Amino acid sequence: MNFRVARAPLVALALALLTVCGFQADRMNAEGDWQGDILLQQVNRKVAIHFTRGHEGLLGTIDIPATMSFGVPVADLHWSDSSVQFTLHSSGPDGDLRFQGQVGGGSLRGSVSGEHLRGSFEMRRCGAVQLPHTTPLARSWKPELGSSWPVHAWLVTSPARENLDSARLSVAERHIAHDLPEVRSLVIVRHGRIAFERYFRGATRNEATNVKSVTKSFTSALIGIALREHVLGNLDQTVAEFLPEYFGPATDTHKRKITLRHLLTMTAGFEWIENGPSTFAWHRSPDFAKFAIDLPLAVEPGQTGRYNTSLSHLLSIILTRKSGLSAREFAEKYLFGPVGIRVQGWGQDPQGYTMGGIDLYLTPRDMARFGLLYLNLGLWKDRQVVPAAWVRESMAPAFVRDPLLHNYGYLWWLVRDDDLPAFAAIGYGGQLIYVCPKLDLVVAMTSTTVDPHNDVLEFVRRYITPAVKSGPS
Repeated sequence: MNFRVARAPLVALALALLTVCGFQADRMNAEGDWQGDILLQQVNRKVAIHFTRGHEGLLGTIDIPATMSFGVPVADLHWSDSSVQFTLHSSGPDGDLRFQGQVGGGSLRGSVSGEHLRGSFEMRRCGAVQLPHTTPLARSWKPELGSSWPVHAWLVTSPARENLDSARLSVAERHIAHDLPEVRSLVIVRHGRIAFERYFRGATRNEATNVKSVTKSFTSALIGIALREHVLGNLDQTVAEFLPEYFGPATDTHKRKITLRHLLTMTAGFEWIENGPSTFAWHRSPDFAKFAIDLPLAVEPGQTGRYNTSLSHLLSIILTRKSGLSAREFAEKYLFGPVGIRVQGWGQDPQGYTMGGIDLYLTPRDMARFGLLYLNLGLWKDRQVVPAAWVRESMAPAFVRDPLLHNYGYLWWLVRDDDLPAFAAIGYGGQLIYVCPKLDLVVAMTSTTVDPHNDVLEFVRRYITPAVKSGPS
């Protein structure tokens, strides 16, 4: 049976509270971070679990990087000096998953069983991750500015001409056809030209997709432009300054310290489970800004990162308040128009504000235009559309959750690879803009939103970047 967390998002691998049903003092302290693999029906899924001591015993949450789900509580834990048991609840057809294993040597190993599924798991203790002061990306980024700007239309060449291995790309294409059923498009741009372009399962070049959280990276660009245009003053301005009606005498004083920088880096500190109950309740609320600001704080602003779509939407609201234009109108004037991006839709909240973190509809080719813009430090032919300094600043790491996750900048994911530093805009279900300056490479992919575990970033790293040959075009 195919393990498709789509029907019960591997968030389904982890919904409900983690309670301790019998924690005993043991020879190995469970507290801290664990990372590992769950293998079900030949499908390998990497996860990370965080155990902390609460008032009632051991508490914990699970991160599932491929689904953009972080901090999801898990349930029913029994821990002794030699064994561990816990359950990951699922509301989907596959039912709950029960984990039983042995503790020893800094690892947790055992079996996974469910109503229809069988498998194994292995978790390993991992040390604290230190946030680097710089990244290889920041040190080595020297874009190769060429003459092939798709000002009106893309120049389409061939893999061989752009030093791409055609045989490897054929393998990649077959992998999508047979093993990635939700993928609809793959566009590879090298040296500013489309070197490889494929569409799958009836998709076409002009078909726009809801790129989900890829939208956040566009919002990041708009904030950089707004600072240059003096629509905004600086990143240390507070949310309370822009949206005072949501801050009253009873408001937690720490919330008044939340700044634009905290919104850009997902470090505002609110309690939130992405793709969990808080996300769904936010979508149903009549006032998105009020819901986001009224959330309780889990930690002080700036202390740590917690992925939260409502924060990027606050940026859209603030931009509209200060500019007098919706985020979409602002983008049409300063970003989409100059770069030639044709938006085919962008959702709004109940108050009519453009969604700052989701629901932007683009074609793969227009996604690639945005990637090429950032590859060239915000320059489009002879026009500096996004300030170069802002592009570089956006790629400075803001937080690291655990070893399984990449660093995070200003609403961009920073791919943790010392040999091929890159950055990416990633959306739920398999929407991707991947940019690798060292290879002069942009990759755009779209998918359905059926399978939240459709890890297209891993696909690019396994199949596309190895196909890039060295040498000039």
